[in-house]
Amino acid sequence: ASGLSRLVMCESSPEPPNMIMARIVCLPEFLKAMIVDETETLECSFAVLDSILYKNSCVWKLTSVQGEKEIHVQETEDSQGVFPIADLTEYLFGRIDLEELREREGVICTAELGEELEKIEKLTRVYFNEVV
Repeated sequence: ASGLSRLVMCESSPEPPNMIMARIVCLPEFLKAMIVDETETLECSFAVLDSILYKNSCVWKLTSVQGEKEIHVQETEDSQGVFPIADLTEYLFGRIDLEELREREGVICTAELGEELEKIEKLTRVYFNEVV
C-alpha cells in the first residue's frame, strides 16, 4: 500500500493543524497517488535531484489522458526542467506556488512545464492521521 494511505483530506478545520516535516521516500509512487482534473490532459517530464534517496533522482515523465484523474509515471530521458526534491515537495504540498518554485536555486522550469504542473491538484488540505 502506498504511504499516502495514511493521509486524510480535510475540507475545513476551525484551527490550523500542527505542521510537521515531510519527506518523499518513493517519488514515483507519490506522484501516482496525485490527481488531475478529468477534463485535463497532462504530459510533462522533469529531472529530480535527491542526494539522499538516489532512486528519486531520475527524469520522470507524467501523463494523464482526458477522462481520468490518475497520473501515470515512468522514467524517461527527455527533460523539460530540473527540481531539487525539497523544492518539488514544497510545491506539491502547496506550501509554495509556481512562481516561488521557479525562483529557487537549482530549479529550471520552462513555461510549458509550469503549465502542465499547475494541472496537478496540490495537497494543500492533507494532514497525517497517524504518526509512526
